[in-house]
Amino acid sequence: MELSSYISHTSVYELLCSTNTYPTILRHLRDLLDEFVLSPSQGTIYEQFKIRRLSFAELHFEIQQFLTLLAVVLEPESIVDCLSIHLFSVYSGSSERDVNWFNVSSLISSLAISVKGGVLAVKNLICRLLDAVFSKQATGEDLGDALIQCEFFQETSDANTTPFSSQELKLFASAILIARQLCSEDIRITGLSYAQWWSELFCSASTDRSGLIRSRASIVLLSSLLLELLPWESDPRLLQIQLFSQPFHCLLRKLPVKTKIAQNAIPDEVKGSAPTSSLDPVPDTHSELDVLDAIYVDSCNRCWRDYVEIGRGRLAELRDIKDMDPVLGAHNPVIVHSTESCLIKTPGWDDVFMWLTEVAKQMHDNRPFRLPHGLTEANLFQPRRLREVLIPVLLHASELSGLPAELSNARSRLILGIKQAGLSHLLLSETSKKPVQLPVGSIVSSRQMKTPQSLIKCPSRDAHRTKQSRKRC
Repeated sequence: MELSSYISHTSVYELLCSTNTYPTILRHLRDLLDEFVLSPSQGTIYEQFKIRRLSFAELHFEIQQFLTLLAVVLEPESIVDCLSIHLFSVYSGSSERDVNWFNVSSLISSLAISVKGGVLAVKNLICRLLDAVFSKQATGEDLGDALIQCEFFQETSDANTTPFSSQELKLFASAILIARQLCSEDIRITGLSYAQWWSELFCSASTDRSGLIRSRASIVLLSSLLLELLPWESDPRLLQIQLFSQPFHCLLRKLPVKTKIAQNAIPDEVKGSAPTSSLDPVPDTHSELDVLDAIYVDSCNRCWRDYVEIGRGRLAELRDIKDMDPVLGAHNPVIVHSTESCLIKTPGWDDVFMWLTEVAKQMHDNRPFRLPHGLTEANLFQPRRLREVLIPVLLHASELSGLPAELSNARSRLILGIKQAGLSHLLLSETSKKPVQLPVGSIVSSRQMKTPQSLIKCPSRDAHRTKQSRKRC
């Protein structure tokens, strides 16, 4: 499997072992990170919702090593700051390049798994993206007079009006994708599930500092954003969590209304229909405010109910797809990356790849051949895994077709070295299922194999004498 030149842990090693100063090395590593994040990719950000997320354990070995070294040297906070700058610049219209979301997802998994404090740094990145979307609704700057006049919350309002821009939608989608990637890792490491994350941010009370929904205008914004992303949803489990986790403000009761009035009434009609009194005008003012607040609350709740109603239809479609095709439904979302570097690896390929890399390094340095350290350990302590998993991968793995010439030569040299070391029975047992004669002097033959006959205990002379003495008694 041939990867790009910058996706290699050897490039990081070369920078760390160079004679440059430490600030220069850090600058080169940041440039390497920028190239990794902004590498060319296919598809839009919305199509990423239909692509199956790969965990850190499913990534290619070289990508794992590359990202782990970057995360350790640059630290999580520096990487998150760099990623935040790229996301805001790309989705604010000031950059012509788009981010590679497969590389970004791999970077998020690497921060969460391999570095201490990486989970907290990723959480801060998510909150930073969401704050940029919901901060205006929290202060009431975006809707402005529309909230006071109830133009947006009435049925007679313009249907094409949206309380968000395309840039805010992309930032919200970025936060959701990063959160789902973080929650796809082992919960014993991250300590966070998607249901827990969603409830803390969108379903907590407005007085809770961890929550983002601080007003009913934020509910309208959240419902509108989720409706825009609904056609791209492909995971019924995550969609169900969003549908049945109701925001806090939707659970509040409406304020008591003394004067019954139609919901589509405008504020002037409310003022004209309310009783007037020259002696006590305060109750009339409170009555008008109660009516406006009731219309406001009902409109906010109606926006959320619309999302839930449409979302249930989408959820039923996804469940039907899962029932019709169990193989397809078992790997939801339904689309997998088509590039070679994104395919799931053959079990045991990482170990074999390390062997080939070690042998290739020996050949490059013109050193005498030695069996890889991992192969020797597997022969001593894991012979069954070596025989049934690793050797078949070395001989017949699908990844062998994409190996570069240097590693292909190392593979041929390794197979020859296994034969010269007296372990050719491992290769023969793979090609032939007949019992093979173990060569003399090999590691396996040096161990004395117990046959069933050797396990039969022959009676000793002392045992025979003891039996005769018992008969005499």
